[in-house]
Amino acid sequence: MKTDRVFAVDDDESYRALLELVLLTQCGVSEVRTFARGEQAVAALCALAPGERPALLLLDFHMPGLDGLGVLRALADAGLQLPVVVLSNAAGAQERKACLAAGAREVLAKPARMEDLALILRLQLEQHG
Repeated sequence: MKTDRVFAVDDDESYRALLELVLLTQCGVSEVRTFARGEQAVAALCALAPGERPALLLLDFHMPGLDGLGVLRALADAGLQLPVVVLSNAAGAQERKACLAAGAREVLAKPARMEDLALILRLQLEQHG
């Protein structure tokens, strides 16, 4: 697998650090850029040329300000298409359906076991990276 850039958006600083660690040490990712708020990630993604966009976006569902579903909708409105995995503390059927309809590839319950998370992220990177 080629090395890739991944963006991770989560309002929990310790979870962002954990995602970064898993991506760098278990997924062969060369660069991880993290954001505490959805608005920051949308602005950063909109500012990038198509060839500079990340191979994968990891997105917390429940965040202050622009939540995960809002980020998915903002990216769609901007015409940005990229693989997104949504992470949620409360991934109910309705939430999952809404995220998938808005363009997410996967919706995972948080906290996922790190081994499971690494496997899913590696598969997503192989498919879309």
